[in-house]
Amino acid sequence: MSEAKQSKIDFEVWEYILPALPMIAEVSAKGFEKHGTGNWARVETKDNINHALRHICLYRDKMEGVPLPEGEENENHLAHACARLMMEIAKGKVRWDNTHVLFRTLENGEIEKLYWEDDCHRCPNCGERINKEKYIK
Repeated sequence: MSEAKQSKIDFEVWEYILPALPMIAEVSAKGFEKHGTGNWARVETKDNINHALRHICLYRDKMEGVPLPEGEENENHLAHACARLMMEIAKGKVRWDNTHVLFRTLENGEIEKLYWEDDCHRCPNCGERINKEKYIK
C-alpha cells in the first residue's frame, strides 16, 4: 500500500468530467480542422476568455428561450466554453512530472513545445538560451 499523502475527495471526480470530455474533444477537433492543430497555443488569453464568456452567454440565452444568432442554434456552447478554458489552462503549465510545458511561436509561425526542469532551456532548433521566467507568469 502506498504511503503517499493526498487530499480526501468526498465525491466522485469523474462523475461529471468523463461525460463532458467527448463533447469538448468534438468541438476541439472541429477547431483543429478549421484552424490547424497548433493554432490554440497562439490564441491570446483575452481572446480565450472573451470567447468562453460569449459561449456561456449564448448557452444562457438558449436556455431562456432567446433566439440565437444564425448558425449558433445547434452549437454546444458549454463544450466550446470549456474548450477555450482548457486551452488557457494548458498554456505554460506544469506536466505530471513537474517539468514545465511551454509553447512559443517561431518566426515561421510554427508552434514549438518546450520542456524543462531547471531555470533555462536551450532551443533544440537554434540553441538559443530561453529563460523560464520570460514565459511563466
